[in-house]
Amino acid sequence: FMLLISYPFWLAIERGNMSLLVLLVMLLAMAWMNSEKGWQREAALILFAIAAGLKLYPAIFGVLYLAEKRYKEAGRLILYGLFFFFAPFVFFHGMEGFRAFYRNISAVGSGATGVTIVGLTGRIAEKLGMGLAQGHAVGRGLSYLYFVIVLLFCFWVKRSWKTILLLTSLMIVFVAASGTYCLIYAVIPFVCFLNEMEEKREYAGMDYVYAVLFSMVFMAYPIRALGSSGMLYIALYLLLATVLADEFVHLVKARYRR
Repeated sequence: FMLLISYPFWLAIERGNMSLLVLLVMLLAMAWMNSEKGWQREAALILFAIAAGLKLYPAIFGVLYLAEKRYKEAGRLILYGLFFFFAPFVFFHGMEGFRAFYRNISAVGSGATGVTIVGLTGRIAEKLGMGLAQGHAVGRGLSYLYFVIVLLFCFWVKRSWKTILLLTSLMIVFVAASGTYCLIYAVIPFVCFLNEMEEKREYAGMDYVYAVLFSMVFMAYPIRALGSSGMLYIALYLLLATVLADEFVHLVKARYRR
């Protein structure tokens, strides 16, 4: 209930954005992805494809199937994705509708909000006396670097709420024009985190840190200097940095032991 009345959800409702629908579809897909029932696993593929047909960037979750060497399912996911992306244009003027979609998505994608990696880098560049365009160019480089780091993480580390968090973050901070309402996608790794915590008998100190940071992503703060969403993104970036740093330490320790 508290998540549903949080600022990111209210903003998604106010914007009338279909990210709410995409979130629901992806949550159900995640719930069925590893089901013992074959029809649910197949339905999960279809749901991921529908989500990608609606918003494109949920297609990144196909990496989970590749990382777990579920190649046949990954292949069917691609076929489902192509179908649910192109089939609707039959009802919207065919190729002309596709060209209109491409023009619109290109126009939106050419911009950058102030909270994504590209947008933040642009704002910092302006503060340092650099041009906004130059800052955005540096930001694109950093965002692609982050993209590669997330992919490597997914293939090197066993799937957990942390891999889900990093993949989801690409839908929030990697896409340059991503709006604040996209923070609702953080519910996906948050639910995975809670599920894993439920299976634990004892909590580690870092579990409490992660719980607090997750909560802070959805809180509202009366800090005028940070605007309506500044603190939410500070919490998100802190959460992402903490996960990467924590896992890096674990990898170094594991290699040292070997």
